[in-house]
Amino acid sequence: MARTYRRGTWRAETQDGTPIPYAQATVWDAADGGSQVTDLRQLDGVTVIPDGILTCDEWGYIALDGWVDPADTPHLYIIGAPDGVIPGVGRVHLVPADVSPRIASVETQQAGTDARVSALEDSRGAPGGLATLDADGQVPTAQLPESLAGGVTGMLDVSAYGAVGDGATDDTAAIQAALDDAGAAGGGLVWVPGGVYSVQTGPLRIYQGTHLWLAPDATIRRDAATTMIVNGDAGQSLGGYDGHGDITISGGTWDANGASITDNNMAISIGHARNVTIRDLRILDVPGYHGVELNSTHTGRVINCSFLGFTDFSGTRGFSEAVQVDGAYRSSVFGAFGPYDHTACIDILIQGCYVGPSGTPGAGPWGRGIGSHSTAPDQPHRNIRVISNEIDSCGEYAVGAYCWAESIVSGNTIRSCGAGIWWRSLDSTKSADQQYPDGTSITGSQPLPGIVISGNVITGTGAHNDGITLEGESTGALQYATVTGNMLLNIDPTGVENGIRLIHLHDSTITGNTLRSVGGTGISTEACDGVTISSNRLRAINGAGITLIDSLSGCVVDGNTLTLIGENGLWAQGGNDVVWSGNVIVGAAAGGGTYYGIRITSFASHHTVSGNRIRQGAGAITDAISITSSCDHIKVWGTHADAGRIVVPSMNGTSETWNSTTSANQPAAVTS
Repeated sequence: MARTYRRGTWRAETQDGTPIPYAQATVWDAADGGSQVTDLRQLDGVTVIPDGILTCDEWGYIALDGWVDPADTPHLYIIGAPDGVIPGVGRVHLVPADVSPRIASVETQQAGTDARVSALEDSRGAPGGLATLDADGQVPTAQLPESLAGGVTGMLDVSAYGAVGDGATDDTAAIQAALDDAGAAGGGLVWVPGGVYSVQTGPLRIYQGTHLWLAPDATIRRDAATTMIVNGDAGQSLGGYDGHGDITISGGTWDANGASITDNNMAISIGHARNVTIRDLRILDVPGYHGVELNSTHTGRVINCSFLGFTDFSGTRGFSEAVQVDGAYRSSVFGAFGPYDHTACIDILIQGCYVGPSGTPGAGPWGRGIGSHSTAPDQPHRNIRVISNEIDSCGEYAVGAYCWAESIVSGNTIRSCGAGIWWRSLDSTKSADQQYPDGTSITGSQPLPGIVISGNVITGTGAHNDGITLEGESTGALQYATVTGNMLLNIDPTGVENGIRLIHLHDSTITGNTLRSVGGTGISTEACDGVTISSNRLRAINGAGITLIDSLSGCVVDGNTLTLIGENGLWAQGGNDVVWSGNVIVGAAAGGGTYYGIRITSFASHHTVSGNRIRQGAGAITDAISITSSCDHIKVWGTHADAGRIVVPSMNGTSETWNSTTSANQPAAVTS
C-alpha cells in the first residue's frame, strides 16, 4: 500500500535551530547512501512531485500539506540537499502519518478538539460561557455567573459545594465545606449568592484569612439553637490574640430567627483574634445574647451594620448589647473556646451602625446598643471608639462603656432609650470581676483613665438612668474625662433622672453641652475632684441646675447659662477650694418652694463666688445667694442680682462685696 506523510513532520533548520526558508529536501531509502525516492506524489495520489524534491516554506517546513510514497518503502530518510549529502549532517528518519499509533493519537486530539468546540458552542450566551455582547458591546448581566456578578474572580462559591439557598435545605455542611477549604488554603474568599440559607446544625466556623461575603439578597438563617458563626473550633486553645484572625464578614443578612428559635445565642462571635472586620450587613432578631461579640480582639471593626430586633424570652437579659466588647475572662462570659487568660479588647471601632427594633412579631428592641458588662483586674478594654452610630429604643443604656480606658464615644444619635451613655470603672460589688486568672482577687475597684464623650445627640430617654453617667468609686475613680458638645433633650422629663451625672470623677472637663427638659438635676456631681464645669447651657430643668455634692477639691463652675431651673440654680453641699464664676442664672425656683440662685451648705470651705448674674425671671427665688453658717472661708463679690437678698452668715474668713443694682427692692446683703 502507499504510505502517507503529513506536513510538519520535517523542518529544515541550522545547527543552532534557525529555520532555513525554502530549503530543497530530498528523500532516500537508507540512512546513508541508498537510492533517492523520486516517485513521490501529492495527497491525491496522482500528481507527481517533480524529481521527488520537496520545497520548504518560509518557515522551513515542507510546503505541501502532505505527500505519498506509492512504493510503500519500509523506511524513508530526508535531508535538505538535492544530492543527499550535507557534511556533518545526517538524514532524518520519517514516520508515516498513517501508522496505527499515529492515527490513534490524531483521532484522540481531534475528538478532544471537537468536544471543546461543541462545549463552547453550547455555552454561547450562557452564564460562565461565551458571552453574546449587547448593542453596546457589553456582557449582559444575565450572562454573568452569579459568583461573578460583582466582578470578582477566584472565590469559593458555596453553591459549588452544594448549598441550595431555598430556605428549607440544611445548607450548613455546604457552607462549612467552603469555609474549611478557605481555611486549609490559609485564607480565601467565600461567596454566598442570593437566596435563604438554612443553618440547622451550626455553628459555622470561620478560619484564618477568610473573607465571607454575602450577596445583598443573601440571607443566612439560624434554624437551630446555636450561635450562627464563630472564629475557630471548640477545642482550640489559642491564647492572647493568636487565634483565627485576618477575617472579614460582609454583606447580606444574618437572621438569628429569635422569635422562632428562642434559646439564647449570638449571631457572630469572635474571640482571641487580630484584625477582624464585620461590615455592611444586617443582623435580625437575636435571642438573648449579642448580634456581634468582639471578645479578646485586637483591631476589630464593626462598620455600617444594622442590628434589628432582640428577644428575651427568659426575661433576664435586659442588659444584652447589640455589639458587645468583652474579654476572655471566664467561660460564662465567652463560651465558644478558651483559654480564659483575661485577654481584653484593644483598638475597636464601631462606626456608622444602626441599632433598633425589627418589627418582627415576637421581637422587641435591644436591651443595650453597644457596650460591655464584665471585666477583670488590670485588664480594661483600650482604645474603643464608638462613632456616628444611631441607637434607637433600647430598654437600658444606648452605650455602656464598662471599664473602657483611653476611649471615645462621639457623634452618636441616641433616641428613646432607657438611658444614654454610661461609663463605669470596675464595679466592686461584682466579685467575679475582681478575680485574676489564678483565682486571687483585688479589693475594691481600680482607677480608669482617658474618656471622651463628645458631640452626641441624646433625646427622649426614659427612667432607667441618666442622659450621660460617669460613675467611678472611691477606690476606682474615673480620670481625665472630657464631656463636650453634647446635646441632651427630654431626659426623663417627667421623672427624676439627671442630664449629666458625675460620681468619683477626677481631673476632668464638662464643657459646651446643651441640656433641655430634664426631669432631675441638670449636671449632678458627687465626690468629684478637679472637675471644671463650664460654658454649658441648661433650660427647663425640673431639679437643680448644677450641683456639687461632697466634692473633694479644686472644682470650677464657670460661664454656664441656666434658665427655668426648678430648684436651686447652683448648689454645693460641702467640698472645698471651689470657684463659682461668671454664671448666668435666670428663673431658678421655677417649680416653687424655697430655693436659691446659688446655695452653699454642709460645711463647705474655701469657696469663691464671683461675677455671677442672678435674675428672678419666671422663678420665685427665696434669695439670690444663700450660704449656711456651717460653711467657712467663703468669698462672695461682684454679684449682679435682682432676685432677692444675698445671705452671707458670720463666719471665719468670709468677705462679701455687693455691687449696686438698679432694682429698687434689692436689700443690702444680710448677715445672719
